Amino acid sequence: MLRKRSFVCLFILISLAYGMSESAGIPQELGNVRIRVKDLQNVVHTLRGLSCGKNGILSFKKGTLNYNIPISSIKKISLISKSEERVKLKVTFNGKAEEFEMSANTRCFSRSEIGTVSFYIKEIKEIELLQGETK
Repeated sequence: MLRKRSFVCLFILISLAYGMSESAGIPQELGNVRIRVKDLQNVVHTLRGLSCGKNGILSFKKGTLNYNIPISSIKKISLISKSEERVKLKVTFNGKAEEFEMSANTRCFSRSEIGTVSFYIKEIKEIELLQGETK
């Protein structure tokens, strides 16, 4: 009985620790990259590190095809339009831009000087990754 109770307590502690670390999943290559986020109220937030989607990969849709793109290859994401479930975005790479759609409920995490920041992609106008700028 004591072993079973210990196992259950350990399982609960591990589950809580995993759930609390969700926002800490910023890919190493993006951990110190400065980002600039402009929200829907035109407030500009200067943050550090970015995690959206799974394992640093964003899932987009263009036509009927699905694209999985590493965040590290993106320079800027700009909102074109949005509905309740989907957003239409202009995604800029090294000198090239393409339009994609994705779930409006894609959640992103970053860090500010005072704590962790989270937002849904539908809540922003623009995300700019300042690659190479770590200060």
